[in-house]
Amino acid sequence: MEISEIILEIIKIAIPSLIVFLTAFLLLRNYMNNQLRLEQMKINSKYSDQTRTIKIQAYERLMLFCDRMDIVHIATRVYSPEMKADELKQALLISLQKEFEHNSAQQVYTSESLWKVISEAKAANAKIIHAAAEQVSPTAPALELLKQINKKMEGISVNPADQAKSAIRSEAAILLSL
Repeated sequence: MEISEIILEIIKIAIPSLIVFLTAFLLLRNYMNNQLRLEQMKINSKYSDQTRTIKIQAYERLMLFCDRMDIVHIATRVYSPEMKADELKQALLISLQKEFEHNSAQQVYTSESLWKVISEAKAANAKIIHAAAEQVSPTAPALELLKQINKKMEGISVNPADQAKSAIRSEAAILLSL
């Protein structure tokens, strides 16, 4: 046999072998890429479920915070009959601030607009306490401050804590509907 015939025979064998190899390679590569995508989707789904759970827990904590920052609830916790108005004012403001600080990390799991509503509710409660305290002598019995706070609360259309709760419910409903 001549060299050209040998080369021709090698080409006859090599080309089909190369075509089979490339076909197998491409099919295997596509299969592996699809498997990788499938695994990534499973991981993302699991991560999404975990994230949703964490966010729901954050909303639950924020609802509890809104209950605890309600002036009536704070007053129930800190009021003592022997207190003076100024002492009660300070106790209310300190408790409000501590509750806020204790729950401030939850803002990571909420939208900026929701956290703004919650911050504004806290500020509105502090403003109500300050405004009521201006109407009472610092040395008056704490009960006088509570009466003034009650008057201020009756004068507003929506309790700031209730407004924040409503915003939390709205955002949580969006998350739960996904």
